[in-house]
Amino acid sequence: MVTSCFHCRIFTAIAGDKVHNWLSAPKVSENYTAATDLHLEGTGSWFIDGDEFSDWKKSPEHFLGVYGAREKNSDPGLLRVDNFLRSLLSQLAYRSGGIPSALKDMYRAHGNGREKPSVECLCQTVQLVIAGFDHVYIMIDSLDECGERDKLLQWIKHMASQTDQKLHLLFTSRPEPAIVENLGLIRRLQTISMKTTLIDSDILRYVNTKLSSNNSWNEETRGLIRSALAGRADGVFRWVDLQLQQLKKCYNLSQILEQLKTLPKSLEDSYAKILVNVDSRHRIQLRNILHWLAFSARALKLREIAEVVSVNFEAMDGPAYDSKCRYDNPTTVLTVCSGFVTETGDIVKLAHFSVKEFLMSGNPKAAVVAFFDINERACHSVIAQTCLAYLLNFDKKGSISEQNISSFPLAMYAAEYWVPHLLTAEDDTPPLHNMLLRLFSLPRSDALVNWVQMWDIDEKHFWRQTIFRKADGKIAQPIYYACSVGQIKIVEHLLRDGADPNESGFYGTPLQVALVYNEYQIAKLLLDWNADVTIQAGKYGTALNVASMSGKLKPRSPRQPDVAISQDITPDCSDGAASIEIVNTLLDRGADPNAHAGSNIPLVSAAGFGSLIEIVTLLLDRGADIDAQEYGDTALQHASWSGHLDIMTLLLGRGADVNAQGDDGTALQQASASGHLEIVTLLLDRGADIDAQEYGGTALQQASASGHLEIVTLLLDRGADINAQGKNGTALHSAILKGHLEIVTLLLDRGADMNAQGILGTALYEALSWRQLEIVTLLLDRGADMNAQGKYGTALQGAISSGRLEIVTLLLDHMNAQRINGTALQEAISSGHLEIVTLLLDRGADMNAQGEHDTALQQALLSGHLEIAILLLDRGANVNVQKGPFGNALQAVSTQCRAALDELLVGPSVRCSKDVPSRLATANGYFEVINLLLDHGADVNAEAQESINHMRTNAGAVIRMARRYLAHWKWTRRYWSKKEKVVEVEAVMRLFLERGVTQFSKGEQSLLEEDTKEEFVDAQAELI
Repeated sequence: MVTSCFHCRIFTAIAGDKVHNWLSAPKVSENYTAATDLHLEGTGSWFIDGDEFSDWKKSPEHFLGVYGAREKNSDPGLLRVDNFLRSLLSQLAYRSGGIPSALKDMYRAHGNGREKPSVECLCQTVQLVIAGFDHVYIMIDSLDECGERDKLLQWIKHMASQTDQKLHLLFTSRPEPAIVENLGLIRRLQTISMKTTLIDSDILRYVNTKLSSNNSWNEETRGLIRSALAGRADGVFRWVDLQLQQLKKCYNLSQILEQLKTLPKSLEDSYAKILVNVDSRHRIQLRNILHWLAFSARALKLREIAEVVSVNFEAMDGPAYDSKCRYDNPTTVLTVCSGFVTETGDIVKLAHFSVKEFLMSGNPKAAVVAFFDINERACHSVIAQTCLAYLLNFDKKGSISEQNISSFPLAMYAAEYWVPHLLTAEDDTPPLHNMLLRLFSLPRSDALVNWVQMWDIDEKHFWRQTIFRKADGKIAQPIYYACSVGQIKIVEHLLRDGADPNESGFYGTPLQVALVYNEYQIAKLLLDWNADVTIQAGKYGTALNVASMSGKLKPRSPRQPDVAISQDITPDCSDGAASIEIVNTLLDRGADPNAHAGSNIPLVSAAGFGSLIEIVTLLLDRGADIDAQEYGDTALQHASWSGHLDIMTLLLGRGADVNAQGDDGTALQQASASGHLEIVTLLLDRGADIDAQEYGGTALQQASASGHLEIVTLLLDRGADINAQGKNGTALHSAILKGHLEIVTLLLDRGADMNAQGILGTALYEALSWRQLEIVTLLLDRGADMNAQGKYGTALQGAISSGRLEIVTLLLDHMNAQRINGTALQEAISSGHLEIVTLLLDRGADMNAQGEHDTALQQALLSGHLEIAILLLDRGANVNVQKGPFGNALQAVSTQCRAALDELLVGPSVRCSKDVPSRLATANGYFEVINLLLDHGADVNAEAQESINHMRTNAGAVIRMARRYLAHWKWTRRYWSKKEKVVEVEAVMRLFLERGVTQFSKGEQSLLEEDTKEEFVDAQAELI
């Protein structure tokens, strides 16, 4: 019989929480909740009730843009595209009822969650996941504030070009020319402009609500404030909110009138007025906090931003941590920064994007206001100095640890982000240089060790890190880390102080790690200091292997802060020339082009990473083995998978083996799986074996599984064996596995055998297993055998077990009633699917057909599915059919009832009062079922197959136990209430006595004690 976990054990399940943790998506729910709490009922109705919004909700593939008021000096904000995409994936996964297969594939492809997905990969996966929904609604707020606006605009245009997805996308933005022009090309885009006249009514409602909630003002004062603010708001909510905040600080009517008389004309004037009135003692602190909030790499918690003031920039030797500068209470930040910040949950951020615009505008201001002006590089420099000063405070072993890190709220941020802030600032001021010298000093400082323990820069390409787990012996020397973060002056200083240029770390020697990060000037400096080019060490083996990849290796670049991470790491022309020069230099210095450092080989690495063709040519000219294998594959196979046509052509021209087998199959299989049509054509033209079987199947099966229709067509046209068996069955099974309907149709049209067996069974069985309804319909229309046995039964049994009513209906539509056997009905009953049982009965299933061990009714009763049992009885199921070890349905239930009463009355639970309610509930459930069967004509005196009247045997036992309980009432009353005694015990006895059980058979004599008959007679007399 098919088990109810039919779909759960096909492949190793990936725990949903692991995938969601790996995505590490921003928690949008907090922002949503905060926005919902702030929303004033009735505002925005002009939009919500408008035709444009209504059309957007109803119309598939509809895009709606809401443009707000135009303002000057727009500047990109903190939103990152990868954050946006990860949030989308996380939300879609939660709404799909499980982890979508495309998301599982991405998880597996990134080391089962050990590596971070690229923006390109996230985009592809989002598109695949969206395709699995009937309708998807996406809303993007403040598009103009995105720190990677061009990427986001490109993504929106790409999604708009997809005509097969029912995507409804709405965005809000100021009408920036770049946004309006870019998105104006979208044919399906409808736009709305938020006119001041539309917003003014919302503002008036907002003002009235705020005024009514302030009991300290009388109605006359409220009227004055209402008139002053509503008449000058000019459609700007933020301006109104700021004035209300300032008015709350007025303590009498005179102050209120003065405030209203001097209302600032604009937002800029409002901000300037607040800054003029800042207490001089807080001016430096406020400026530093604003620097941080304007350009922090991620959102900051209240305790983190409050800790910023603990670094004293006026210390004698430069910025230094000083605990005396800390706020006594972190909430002081909200007071010092009043008007400029807001707190959502425990996150503090600038109150409005206009705050950052004002601070960066560069417009002429009074000196006291100009003091707060900021620019991007200066902000990153301030943040970098703060972080370094904070980290240098941990200058003793154990001064920061898992036990005390919570006492230093800024520690983790400082450890993770000081490098990108430093490199973005491009600042070489004496304070920064001196702090770097202290961090990277010789001998290795404890501050450096503590930094690496908190944030190991070598592991930043992994999605999650562990802290304070790295053994001291595995922490590299300062010169290694100085190379990692691109500090050439520090590297030179260390070399002059005697640092060893060949000390190794995770990526190998300092030379190797410099090449990993494309620090070619540092690499040249190290070579000038006689760095050894032949050393085999680290993740990539040799310096030549790293250099051969010509800049394609770089893990998340330390030069890019998270505020604007770039995933495009293709080197520019100057980098390309530098990488060729480095490869030449290394070869001239004696580097071996065929050195096997672990599994790394320069030629294979260069081919796989799509290095410059000049580097591949150079390696071949210097004697690199063209068919050498790295990680089980040759250079040709790596280039084939990665889609580098120029390198493929070069390698084939130099005599590479086109049919060489690797761990991932031949080059043709890899190109077919990865979708590179031109490379597949090239390989076939060069004599590739079209039906080679390795690593899971043929090229046709790989292309079918990956959904590459053009390649499938090409391979079929070139004579690929359509029914060849592979790891997952035939090409048809492979296409079904991923739900590629077009490819399934093509394969069937070309003669694929739909009844061939795969891992689970036939093509129909596979389609059912993966819930591919359209493919199921197609296969049925093409005459697929519904009765063919799969690994876990027939197609109908599998669909029933999984509880998919629509698939069961579809299968039944292609069957006649005579073919619906009792096994299908019993499978539905066993799984507890009431709707499917009803459907099967409606379609003619025989409810009295006997299964291997019991009838349908017995199975429903013994499985605890009372609703199904009632349905069967209402449909006329025979209650007295004898089947199985228990006899008829009544006898079967009586046996279960007796076992329950054993536990209830004489078992160990009678001494444990907390078990009594659950035991009573179990027994009472059986009483209900027995009553139900008796009401439907069950024979209480029917003889069982073993010639023992189970009903009467159990009735006698029940009565015996009930009487025994009554006799011992004084002892047991501590555990059960009197009400339970009277109601439950008498109900037990009446149930059997009133149903005509009045005699005992010979078979029962041996089961009952001698005094049972007397107790029985007494009980009968007592109750009757």
